[in-house]
Amino acid sequence: MSINKALLRKLEKVKALPSPPRVALKIIEAARDPDISLASVAKVVTSDPVITAKIMRMANSAAYARPGCATLRRALLTLGLDATLIIALSFSLVISLRRDKTAGLDHEFYWRRSLLSATAASAMAKALNRTDSEALFLGGLLQDIGMLALDKCDPDLYANAADLQRDHKALARFEAERLECTHADVSAWLLTRWQLPEMLIEAVASSESPNNPDDDEFTRCVAFSGPLADVWLAADWTCAFRDLVAMAVETLGLDEVRLSMVLDELRSRVPESEAMFEKDLITPVFGITAMEEARELLMERGVESIVAEGVRAESVAATT
Repeated sequence: MSINKALLRKLEKVKALPSPPRVALKIIEAARDPDISLASVAKVVTSDPVITAKIMRMANSAAYARPGCATLRRALLTLGLDATLIIALSFSLVISLRRDKTAGLDHEFYWRRSLLSATAASAMAKALNRTDSEALFLGGLLQDIGMLALDKCDPDLYANAADLQRDHKALARFEAERLECTHADVSAWLLTRWQLPEMLIEAVASSESPNNPDDDEFTRCVAFSGPLADVWLAADWTCAFRDLVAMAVETLGLDEVRLSMVLDELRSRVPESEAMFEKDLITPVFGITAMEEARELLMERGVESIVAEGVRAESVAATT
């Protein structure tokens, strides 16, 4: 689905569209240089002391299991140049874009879901033996950025659909009916304007279509991260979890062991993400408890049984 010309003209006329701050633009430019040096990355990062502090903390976090990085040079060596740039870009975008609010969108919920989706995307890397957890984090973080642009373009759009923000499938249908495109299309358009890598743009563009068989695994991980976050933001996680398990099997071919690994990794990463971004992502007792119960359910019953139960529930609902 593409953005129609009328909406595109409106978006292009919006003066306050979400845009990367100066430090983020420097990071994007640096990331395009295949021969960038450690000294050049350090120079970009140290232009913002807040980002520098976040990079240091990340390098010393449990995710990298390398505590004791007392200098920025050591932190850069621990993280790697590409990962450092992606992490710095993630932090700079969150810090700048969270300041910019309008009346239509529930920004509190938007950022909780975006940061939880990003954390979920990076958690999947370990279960799938991937080495690009930082890029997955950025993809999960930016997949809904088009909502911020649409909110600027038409503040009434989400004000008239407040409940749908917690149901992304319904939200995408609502957007398609009103705009002939979804926020995923606008997200991809924004990332193209920012000159981010094509891999990220394609993943974001497909984030509301998780079952596309032509998508690569990176794209499918980003698409899965939103529904994975939604389970722990739902009022009743059990029904949402059944749907999630079916998606995990269909989209990524996960069995109960690997999906349990994803849940374990997500549970361990949430507190660190909350501390890094100074934002509560899930209700402390409910969210962690739900993840533990979901893991037990998975290992006790297996994905096939849970998927079959969901099919039966849908069949009963259709006949009543």
